Amino acid sequence: MAKIALEDFNGLVHSIYRASTEPREWAIFVETLSSLLGGTFISLHAHDAAEKIGLGIYTSTIDPDFLDTYGQYYASKNVWAAGLAASAVGRVVHSEELCDQADLMKSEFYNDCLRTQNLVAASGIVFHRSRDKLFYLAGNVRQQELDRVRPPLQSMLHMLAPHIARACEMMRNLPAYAEGEDYRTMMEVSGDAFFLIDQHGRVTHANRAATTLQREAGLASIRRGGFLQFRDPQAEAALQAALGVIKRADFSRLRGDFIIRQAMGAPLRAMIAPIERRAALSIFDQAFDDLPIASLVVRNHPPRPASTSISQVYGLTPAESALAQAVAEGMAPSDYAEARGVSIHTVRTQLKMVFAKTETRRQNELAALMLRLAKTG
Repeated sequence: MAKIALEDFNGLVHSIYRASTEPREWAIFVETLSSLLGGTFISLHAHDAAEKIGLGIYTSTIDPDFLDTYGQYYASKNVWAAGLAASAVGRVVHSEELCDQADLMKSEFYNDCLRTQNLVAASGIVFHRSRDKLFYLAGNVRQQELDRVRPPLQSMLHMLAPHIARACEMMRNLPAYAEGEDYRTMMEVSGDAFFLIDQHGRVTHANRAATTLQREAGLASIRRGGFLQFRDPQAEAALQAALGVIKRADFSRLRGDFIIRQAMGAPLRAMIAPIERRAALSIFDQAFDDLPIASLVVRNHPPRPASTSISQVYGLTPAESALAQAVAEGMAPSDYAEARGVSIHTVRTQLKMVFAKTETRRQNELAALMLRLAKTG
């Protein structure tokens, strides 16, 4: 199978980010990916590993009766699902790693489900996990196509998974909007900071939360000419690198997640994604060179009552309070150390003090304590 052209890969990435605001685009995405991989059966799953049930699926073209039967029954018999649930996020795994081929051939899942479509193997990648629920992208292949399809399938799964994960994260935080509504209207009601940036690096639009981030938090500024700049040098470097990749339209090199360190408080998370500019632009679009090519989202969590309360009740220092807030929200101590530019030893020492002062022993206990304080504060 020929290597997929960069233009086709970029089209897939655009489709993924369109799907973050229009979920029906997922069906187009899996169909396009299937076509580029020579008709391989592509599926995007939501699965509950604890209950052993499927929560939803987008697939490329396949027998509708087969799809209905899978959703109603065979998702619970999927012999590969348990292995995927235990696999590392972002790692491509092959079905032979999840279930011995001889055992597969004896299973109800194979004999009454897969075999009806002449499917014998699969490759998949988990791109998001939340408790017992996981989202994964899979490609099922037929025996006669296995050697030909596997290499490009594995490569595509690995390259697309970070973009899908980022699009899903955006879907979680973007408010729903009616068909035909302008996306800028949608962004205005979000509590997160949104910036639209053109090919020169200039901000073409910033929502209210983004304006607040600049004026009050002091994390970013709009320089003369409209250029966005972060005060955190590492965040600024990450932003410029991502914008350069998007401008060159080489999304295979896009690293769209980075953190923004603050002088006080937990670091903020930023996500950047390309905005598609269609080949057939209108005459008005052709006249302007400041159309946005990227959307930047900064997860803008205001200080919570729990952070203040825990400092007052347990006598935490500002540094300990910031660490407690970050850890309670699920941030790993090593990531926090990197974000704040301090050693992991310093963070571990501070965390021990937090645990001692709050009489907790684990991160989940600390998170539960801060949640209780938030409810009663």
